[in-house]
Amino acid sequence: MYEHASELYDLPLCFFQWRDISPDEDKVRALIKTETGYSIETISIPRVIINRTMTNRKSVQNKINRLSKEGKYIFNSFIRDDKYLIHNLLMKCPCILPHLPETLKATEETIRSMMEKHDKLFIKPSGGSLGKGIMTLEKINTTQWCLTYPMKKRFQKAIFSTDLPDVLLKRIRKRVFLVQQSIPLAKYQGRPFDIRVHIQRDNKGKWDISGILLKVAPANHYLTNVGHGSKVTNPKKILHKETVEAIASLAKKVASHLASEFTHLAEMGFDIGINKEGFPYFIESNFRPHRYGFQALGMKKEWELTYLRPFAYARYLLQQAALDDPSSQ
Repeated sequence: MYEHASELYDLPLCFFQWRDISPDEDKVRALIKTETGYSIETISIPRVIINRTMTNRKSVQNKINRLSKEGKYIFNSFIRDDKYLIHNLLMKCPCILPHLPETLKATEETIRSMMEKHDKLFIKPSGGSLGKGIMTLEKINTTQWCLTYPMKKRFQKAIFSTDLPDVLLKRIRKRVFLVQQSIPLAKYQGRPFDIRVHIQRDNKGKWDISGILLKVAPANHYLTNVGHGSKVTNPKKILHKETVEAIASLAKKVASHLASEFTHLAEMGFDIGINKEGFPYFIESNFRPHRYGFQALGMKKEWELTYLRPFAYARYLLQQAALDDPSSQ
């Protein structure tokens, strides 16, 4: 698909890793397609780089900062799993605020205060992905709560009345967790689901939806993450047109706001939940969204679009650069 996009938009294609870039030179060791396959060659660093890797390492950030100053366009130079940071940024936008479940940094005090307001809570790692490490707190009667937590690839339960379980306290003291209001998710065939929205910049530099998938939780499970056995489903089977439009509207607002905070965001995956009335809630973002769900469901148009749009946006950026400075090409 990358090769097809390269041909469609007349953009030469190469593949490389950040470590292949020389620290102080405009050269990179890259895989270049030839008539007989791919070969490794040393070439000038491309004007546009589509980043699909983590960028937490200082050495990578230093290279990104240098290349950006030199006029390179690096899509998604910010890729960090930091839910607390993203939530706080979105809290600044009044039009997004009603769509955010109440979320705080998890401490013994904040968990207790949230228990006074909500009957069910999620406690999730701020830097986690694929649903790893997520716990739930649920009120089961007037005096008791149930903590459900992962332990050795299985889920364990702890019933308590007053003191928070030791396993919960140990985990939130060891790393940063968030405590979040549980959204009463709409259900499909009796199982809760949320929506993965794949959003990208188009050939005019605007944010647009490339595809939407439903993630339906397995039976007797509270997580909709695919890593926990959820099934992806085509939303056309379930969602009304008005609901899809509301989800798309929220996704575009979130993307625009995050793009105002981070340079050259070009692709994101959002998890959005809806209640039974169809009101959308923003759950979390992913800066390296998987694309295989569309292919698995036979959604060929959406699957292809997720590969084509980064090249369309790259062509748009190069055209804009040429208009501003014809010598830049």
